[in-house]
Amino acid sequence: MCSAPAVKHVFLLFLLVPTLRAADAQVVTYDGHEGFPDELGWDRLLQCNPERWLQDGQLVESLDTECNPLLEYDVYRRSIAEFTGTDFFVQFSMITDGPSSKFVVQGPATVDLGGLGPVSYHFTIAKDEIRMAWDEKLPWLHIPLAESVPHTFRLELHGAVSFQIFIDDGVVAEGIPEGAYPTPSAKMNFTASAWMTPSTTQWDYVRYGVIPQDGSGDFDSDGAVDGGDYYFFHECAAGSGPNADAGPGCLWADMDQDGDVDFHDFSMFQFAFTGSG
Repeated sequence: MCSAPAVKHVFLLFLLVPTLRAADAQVVTYDGHEGFPDELGWDRLLQCNPERWLQDGQLVESLDTECNPLLEYDVYRRSIAEFTGTDFFVQFSMITDGPSSKFVVQGPATVDLGGLGPVSYHFTIAKDEIRMAWDEKLPWLHIPLAESVPHTFRLELHGAVSFQIFIDDGVVAEGIPEGAYPTPSAKMNFTASAWMTPSTTQWDYVRYGVIPQDGSGDFDSDGAVDGGDYYFFHECAAGSGPNADAGPGCLWADMDQDGDVDFHDFSMFQFAFTGSG
């Protein structure tokens, strides 16, 4: 049995592995460590002069109302059509100080999954509330949020069979959708905006793609357990531990499928590690 210092040393060795993304990876992640979204394949649409910067791996957008018209926005858009027909997820972690009164027009922060088809998914986030919609026939669902702390939001789609929405690892909505998503015209936006009241929004990350298989160790669903997966395994291990719930976003890293991500899972991850990136 390994001592704690020896296991810790192994973790440090893995930190030296490059976090490369394989060409056939089926999970896309944006965070601010590599640059602005429009430098990394996202289209940018903006109105007025939104201020933005990168800080500690986060994208920070600071918007005011000193332009005409009053709505200022900063949008990042990308096609997700390549994931048509897959079991698909979107997960994002962020915080905003904009009030829910902005819901009347737009924002302060939104994540939209749209396109031609029977369904689309919309999330509008304020400092104290989120509103969600996935069917035009249904009213908006409003859920309060704790202020001044970041939250993690996750949508899981299994074709036309089921959907689940999580906030901070708890299920807040689930059901049978009106149809499958994504579709061949599907696009995803994440946006910060300001109307009447200035706001600042910080995006820790935005991730989407094929839902990784539980316990596989293969986060990016590319068929290999490698350095790219370790980057996210380490993140899951840091947020979990013995008897601490792994959460839906880390079930792929729960190698022994006991509900947490700990040193036992890391040992199994080592064994499965291919060393390729």
